[in-house]
Amino acid sequence: MCRYCGGVASGPFHDLGEWARNALEVARFGGLDTGEESSPYEITQQSPTHRLRRYFPDSDPGRVAVILIPPMMLSRRSST
Repeated sequence: MCRYCGGVASGPFHDLGEWARNALEVARFGGLDTGEESSPYEITQQSPTHRLRRYFPDSDPGRVAVILIPPMMLSRRSST
């Protein structure tokens, strides 16, 4: 049950238990290094507010490019 539901598993003792469980997992598996390698990319354009990366720059130049833009703001409509 979540802490916002007002159940038994809420409050600082639940948080302390979750922290201890996460620390045990990190210690058991040898830290946070997972051995993953990042995909190759080059930065094609950069400013203080954005960085445009091109992943796999040595791939076929005739392929169609895709730009992924995360949402910057969520709107909330009032039901009244």
